[in-house]
Amino acid sequence: MRLLGFALRNVLRRRGRSAATGALLGLCVAALATRHSVTEAIEQLTHDTVVETRTGEVVVRPPGGFDEVPLGVPPLLDEALAAEVRAHAGVELVAGRLYAAALLSDARTETPVVLRGVDPVLEAQVCPRFSRELRAGGAWLSAAAGGVVGYALADALGLTVGQRVTLSSSGTARANALELEVVAVSESGLALENRRVITVPLELAQALTGAGAGVSELGLSVQGDPEVAARTLAAKLAGRAEVRAWRDVHPLARDNVERQHRLDVLATLVLLVVVLGALLALGLLAVDERGREVGTMMSFGMRRAQIASMFFSEGVLLGVLGAAVGLLLSAAVTYALSTRGIRVPHMGAAHPAVLRPTLSLVTVAWGSALSLGASAVTAALVAWRVTRLEPIEATRWS
Repeated sequence: MRLLGFALRNVLRRRGRSAATGALLGLCVAALATRHSVTEAIEQLTHDTVVETRTGEVVVRPPGGFDEVPLGVPPLLDEALAAEVRAHAGVELVAGRLYAAALLSDARTETPVVLRGVDPVLEAQVCPRFSRELRAGGAWLSAAAGGVVGYALADALGLTVGQRVTLSSSGTARANALELEVVAVSESGLALENRRVITVPLELAQALTGAGAGVSELGLSVQGDPEVAARTLAAKLAGRAEVRAWRDVHPLARDNVERQHRLDVLATLVLLVVVLGALLALGLLAVDERGREVGTMMSFGMRRAQIASMFFSEGVLLGVLGAAVGLLLSAAVTYALSTRGIRVPHMGAAHPAVLRPTLSLVTVAWGSALSLGASAVTAALVAWRVTRLEPIEATRWS
């Protein structure tokens, strides 16, 4: 405690150097913490766009269903397997889906589309974001025959809510056609959803394609880590179906997040080298300036280990102050960015994505550890340099 008091006194006594050191640490910590907060916002946006709009946390398809793009109705999962998935430990919700090729006609124009049949209730729980991304005047699906059309497709065909269209099977086992009402126009952040997908109740899709009670995909909401849940479920199904976590279903989204993390690591390494070099230079300069003080303390019998501990305590104390300054600055910057939002245009999306970074506890802990680690390393080197001084030589320094 006495050494800490000496360290605090010396930090306050040399206010200019202490301010410069704290400002350097603070700026670096603020830059890295803000950068990491933006990465976390990108990761959250990716999760919301993929998991809460399209897939759910885990996806189950028939063997080969992730690699093949069949025409017409894809291979189906039977009800017995779906019931087995629902009973698996850790699975909270299961939404069945049926994808098929179809033709959409408004009596003037006919265009190929991807028909997606979903359970209106369960799909809204597994992927709640999509059921809310509707233009004003529309409503989510009900058990009645209705369809949700992507905004780009609706605008191209001039479709509006309440208009009736015809869906006909394309490349399926049997020819069929059904009339349905457009109940909503969706404005998803996914280009394919907007351009080529029409979403209808699952029973209507099964009736149109003749798929019976089968589904081509199961979207799952699970407890815990989706990667772990996917592995355990895949082991249980033993080749009867393929199971993947959402990151593996959409590798582009996964790669985008991983790229941001790699940039975080690169920025951390670059700034860490800069901080270590600057702190070491400032610390060694402080030793040279305080040579007479060090020599005097040695002459009065103060041990080298005590003097080294005092210098080390000063370095760590400056690290604490630098971390506090940097995190406060980062909190102010991220609050401003979150309030204003960072608009990220995306081709094919209904509107630009908006990032709203926040300073998480993980970022606070990471920034604090970085500042304290850098200051501790340089303080240890400075303390070692102090122990190499000789009392007579040190007292001669100006």
